Amino acid sequence: MALEPRQIRFCEEYVVDHNGTQAAIRAGYSKKTANEQAARLLANVSVKAHIADLQEDLRNKTSLTAELIIEELRSLGFWSIKDFLDEDNSVTDLKKMTKAQLRPVVGIKVTETVIGDVREVKTELKMADKRASLVDLGRHLGIFKEDNKQKSQSAQSMSDSQFDKLLKSARETKTSKSK
Repeated sequence: MALEPRQIRFCEEYVVDHNGTQAAIRAGYSKKTANEQAARLLANVSVKAHIADLQEDLRNKTSLTAELIIEELRSLGFWSIKDFLDEDNSVTDLKKMTKAQLRPVVGIKVTETVIGDVREVKTELKMADKRASLVDLGRHLGIFKEDNKQKSQSAQSMSDSQFDKLLKSARETKTSKSK
């Protein structure tokens, strides 16, 4: 089925930020109904196929692959401060480091102080957020889904009578401690 011009525009806008509501607004749909329109459009087989084609074109143009993104996240998540320090705990000469080694560095602040004949240069590095990168990698690998599944299964497997017994036991323990 051929897409209407506004549907095509929605697809083009959707691949920009994957925000259906905003894509619908930018494509010319009413702000009041943009959320519903986005849901309807994203359920449409032809729209989904066109979005997939646009994303594939974008990946080909940018040469982005899942492997490249995962490798970048890996670099941001598994750096060590020791990689950036000399024996005297000063910052390593960054000019001697490769681009790959410098991936976790997201900012540099150099302060130069001159007092008389003494010149002191202080270099501070701002590093990537390891936790955020590791969470992104964990989500990609699905390692948190297993945790969530285990938690929900243990809560679901407890019957009402078991829950009542546990609650009663907790109350008795609390009462006996307060006496």
